[in-house]
Amino acid sequence: MSAKPTTYTQTTRIALAAAVLLCLLSSRNYAGENNFNPSMILIGTSLAIYEQQGLSFGNQLIPSTDTDLIVAPANAKAAFFNATGEPNLAVTASIVERKISLSNGLSGKKNKMDVTDFTLGGSVDASGNGSFNAQGLLDNIRVGATATISSTNNLGAYQGTATLRVVYN
Repeated sequence: MSAKPTTYTQTTRIALAAAVLLCLLSSRNYAGENNFNPSMILIGTSLAIYEQQGLSFGNQLIPSTDTDLIVAPANAKAAFFNATGEPNLAVTASIVERKISLSNGLSGKKNKMDVTDFTLGGSVDASGNGSFNAQGLLDNIRVGATATISSTNNLGAYQGTATLRVVYN
């Protein structure tokens, strides 16, 4: 048995060509363009941040089980800062690091504790949004956090460094 070649009439050929053309024209557009208008505000005042008090977890006894010690931004032990900048402009404050380690200066896991869950308050909201006043002052930016104290931590004075960032919006 031999296969017969398929023959198409002129009408069939036109219909097939129209169907292929219709498929090509109706395909989805997977790219697009849109104009936008860049803008800029020239700021005449640089921004400066001044630490007024560092974050302190106070004096603690070594716990019998691992313990989270929370210092809220409203707590007297929270860090607080003042910033100066362009009057009446909005800013956003944030802590650069998601986690830092406090150390007593010695190496090893028993000589470190993690600090996480940095929170903001005071003159900025929980998301870090605030504004300079008419004199260019934003005072009382408050920072709290959570320190995890291990039951195996060694005695000592633990210290670390975190970074407060304030940027113009």
